[in-house]
Amino acid sequence: MSNTIYIIVGKTCSGKTTVMKNLEDFNFSKMITSTTREPRVGEVHGVDYFFKTKDEFEANISKNLFIEHLYQKGNYYGLGLDSLNSIKKNHSPYVILEGVGAKNAIDFIKTHTNHNVVSIYFDISSDVAINRLKERGDVDAEKRINDILTIENEWKDIVKFDYILNADDTIQNVSNKIIKIKNEQLKKTVHKKPTFK
Repeated sequence: MSNTIYIIVGKTCSGKTTVMKNLEDFNFSKMITSTTREPRVGEVHGVDYFFKTKDEFEANISKNLFIEHLYQKGNYYGLGLDSLNSIKKNHSPYVILEGVGAKNAIDFIKTHTNHNVVSIYFDISSDVAINRLKERGDVDAEKRINDILTIENEWKDIVKFDYILNADDTIQNVSNKIIKIKNEQLKKTVHKKPTFK
């Protein structure tokens, strides 16, 4: 059983979700986070998120059932403790988080479990992010991306990432870099059953 958890952080339009979804064919498995926001079209409970009411989420916070959580734009988001129990055998679990959530998750996992943690940051230039956002049909791409990237640039100061990838590259090339990172980690990993400290 793999005991390395991959914490993924990336700027808007960096391709992080697409890359990691593609890597599920290479035994990466998503640790599903929870949210109180409404599901978007096509999102499925238990696949994209665990959709919870505000009362349910706050009850779980009071019971300390989250590895990390935050309140953003009127909704809660968080990674539940139970996600550690749902790691598939011979799979590499990953979770996509924003900067503060990633730092909190890394600190928790290192302090309270025997899992290893590898943090990967998907960096992207403003020009490529703007072009990708325009391809999605966003007419205000330039203004929106500059506002977003100002905030997201601070994430590199919040977390000392193990790897920073140039996400201006193709999805395939970024995917190959992560497979290489995984192979390096497998060589380093001492296989033992993770436990809570």
